[in-house]
Amino acid sequence: MKSAPRMLFSRKRRPLAQIRDIFSGMRPRDRWFRRARSAKKLGIAPARGFYAASSKPFPAYWRNIVPALADLNDITEKRINGWLLVLAAKRIPHIFFPGHLPRITVPSLCEGVALHEIRAFEAEYPKAPYLPPAYPGMWAIVLLLALLAVCHGIRFAWFSSAVASFLPEAERWPAAFGADAYRIRVLHQWWRTITALFLHADTAHLAGNVAFGFVFLTPLFRRVGAGAGFFLTIFSGVLGNVGNAFFSEAHMLSIGFSTALFGGMGSLTMLTCQDVLHTTRLRLGVISAFGHIMRQSIVPVGAGLALLALLGGGGEARVDYSAHVWGFFSGFFLSCVVFMRRTASISQGWIQSLAAGGAMLCIVTAWWYAVAVSL
Repeated sequence: MKSAPRMLFSRKRRPLAQIRDIFSGMRPRDRWFRRARSAKKLGIAPARGFYAASSKPFPAYWRNIVPALADLNDITEKRINGWLLVLAAKRIPHIFFPGHLPRITVPSLCEGVALHEIRAFEAEYPKAPYLPPAYPGMWAIVLLLALLAVCHGIRFAWFSSAVASFLPEAERWPAAFGADAYRIRVLHQWWRTITALFLHADTAHLAGNVAFGFVFLTPLFRRVGAGAGFFLTIFSGVLGNVGNAFFSEAHMLSIGFSTALFGGMGSLTMLTCQDVLHTTRLRLGVISAFGHIMRQSIVPVGAGLALLALLGGGGEARVDYSAHVWGFFSGFFLSCVVFMRRTASISQGWIQSLAAGGAMLCIVTAWWYAVAVSL
């Protein structure tokens, strides 16, 4: 009689499966290989590892060790390959499931050993510096700044006088579409917080905002993506106009895209601060590390405030400094809410498209309602 096969690890087996293995002389590992070959022929092999992929899900008592090793933003293909190499070298059974949320599952009895070996392996090598993701977003910046030029051209009849024939005169545009504090607070004309962003006093005002936008929106859009950058820029400007309208004099009238640009600067300041904290591997909930967190975060915040003081304030009487301040802090806290938890899901195309589409829909709706009211 053939002897029972040696189990590579302890796991529950159904009685009929145990009897079949004993009389066939097949080890559990061979059964995994046979299933892997069948799954590969059908094109449904989702995993790889010490035990090859199976068309069935891994057993319930197998544990996913990836969350215990690193955050989702820390996971790279190079680190995953290193972990798999360690598990294979130590002969630890494992199955790797690739994808957007990778999983490395091991038997529960091997979980402690696997975590110890992987952590010992990573302790021998210095960690690579954290590099934030970079997304292509120049086309969104060009589109956004082109909208400013189109609105300015329609107002001053650059393209055709017939287009602006049914609109108010150029001199009446600030009063008709600007961020009038009284009309926003009392009459609740919220659409003015959006339309005011696309109005400029003259061509020099427009040119300055366009140049400023190319310089400071480029790193923001590359950091968060075209759609998310578009969303943050527009809605930080909207929130800045709302705050400026409620905490300024009733006769205040504000126009210009600089509120949104300083909002983008505030968003970039918050994201830079978040990257610095992420590099130090600290968490905001750690009380003992609060002093170190404050020392690390004071640099990007101080740099953002210095740019705000340098560019947002000056000696010109026509500049609305309070709108710049409100835009900066609106962008900062809006980014805190949007990026409250670090996640890689923002890189998905549908999220970027949804953010850009939502911002464009709000812009078109606001201008449609503003023109309808002004007629």
